[in-house]
Amino acid sequence: MKENKKRKKFLVAVLLTVAVAVNVAMSAYICVDKVNDIKTNSEHESTVSDMQKNIDDLQKNIDDLQEYVDTASTNLSSVTDLQMQVDSLVANNEYYQYRIYLLTEQIDSMFTDDQSSADIQFAKEMFEKGAGKIIAILSSDYSQYPMAKAYDKIVINDWPFEKRDVPYSDVVKEFSEIFTGDALERVLGSLDDRLAEKDGYLYTRTAGASGWGVQNIKINKVSESDDEKTYQVKSESTAADGEVFAVNICTMTIKQVDGSYRISEFDYY
Repeated sequence: MKENKKRKKFLVAVLLTVAVAVNVAMSAYICVDKVNDIKTNSEHESTVSDMQKNIDDLQKNIDDLQEYVDTASTNLSSVTDLQMQVDSLVANNEYYQYRIYLLTEQIDSMFTDDQSSADIQFAKEMFEKGAGKIIAILSSDYSQYPMAKAYDKIVINDWPFEKRDVPYSDVVKEFSEIFTGDALERVLGSLDDRLAEKDGYLYTRTAGASGWGVQNIKINKVSESDDEKTYQVKSESTAADGEVFAVNICTMTIKQVDGSYRISEFDYY
């Protein structure tokens, strides 16, 4: 009896031990499984994070591409608009040139004086001197006037003027060989954006264009007195390439001063 009781106790103890072992094993398996789940979830979260980053990068690339497309589209539109403006300007220029041609033909027909006469030829020479002097100033780099040894610069109406080693009175003298009276004052006044005076010296501003000229001059005598002759002058202004960009009609009066003729009235410029 005692041995049977001992055997039963031993079996119960074994069974309890096995049960505990199984329970521990199951708990361990559950823990490992949970650990694996946690690891898997962590890896999943990392993968999702990486994918989200890739998506964000891709979306940024798409946005950048869309911005480029939009910009290119806008630029293309701008280029198209500019081309249309250029085409319009070309068409307008052709029309403008045609209008100048018609206007010139009409004006030329009004100048009926004998253009080969000595009087008209002399008037033409005087006009060419006057217009030529103005054009020379407007298109000059003023290298004919040496720079001042002590460099000086002034600003007039936002434009820089450089000092020249030339008295301003010398320039007045140059012009007075062609112009006199009101014409001299008018011409020098109209060139005040090119020539200036300070402390008796000449200051100059570089001109913006060169090659401007005149052609197809036509002249009619309007009146004549003992020492004065008045003419109506038509001329064409030409650009450096020879293209006519304006038709000018002005009044020119020449007057005898000290035995030689000067232009006393001149509204060419």
